[in-house]
Amino acid sequence: MRTKVLSAVAMLCLVSALAVSSCVSAEERAILAGDSFSVEVELSMLGFLTYSWSSDEPLSFAITDPSGNQFPYGTNTTSGDSTLPLWSPGTYTLTWYNYGSSTAHLSFDLSEPFSEVEVIEETMWTLTLIGIIIAVGLVAVVVIVVIVLVMSDKGKKSAPPVGGPSPLASQALSTGHCPTCGVQIDTNASFCAKCGTRFK
Repeated sequence: MRTKVLSAVAMLCLVSALAVSSCVSAEERAILAGDSFSVEVELSMLGFLTYSWSSDEPLSFAITDPSGNQFPYGTNTTSGDSTLPLWSPGTYTLTWYNYGSSTAHLSFDLSEPFSEVEVIEETMWTLTLIGIIIAVGLVAVVVIVVIVLVMSDKGKKSAPPVGGPSPLASQALSTGHCPTCGVQIDTNASFCAKCGTRFK
């Protein structure tokens, strides 16, 4: 019985130890002197990588692109942060190097990569909305101009003629007949009683 209790306690201690070790944050690492630590990030076309990190010991930091080209982003420093546009899809490797003589305790944060396509879609929606507003404004301006022109044209038609008599009025007065239908007219009339031709 005593052996079973001891076995159970030992098993419980082992499970607890495993649970504690698995709770260690994936964003913290101890880098031994002369050692390095790397993280891989998968990015889509035209993606952005946002990162920040700090350490209690100076580290050198570099990013390797999917083609194997390595770009240094900090040498012998204790922190760094940036947002980088990455033009090729694939796996990018972030590496911290400890060239010092003491263990460095690294803490880092990588934001979830986002694609420029999302930014372009949001921009296109904004531009589309602005385009619709401009189009509605232009249509409103055209309608107002047409209404003003029609109203002014009506005003011109109803206004009395300025200056001397028109050619039709002169012909009607000289012949006494409508120049359109030929019927005899009243010289004081403005319109032909038969066809409606205007003289004055």
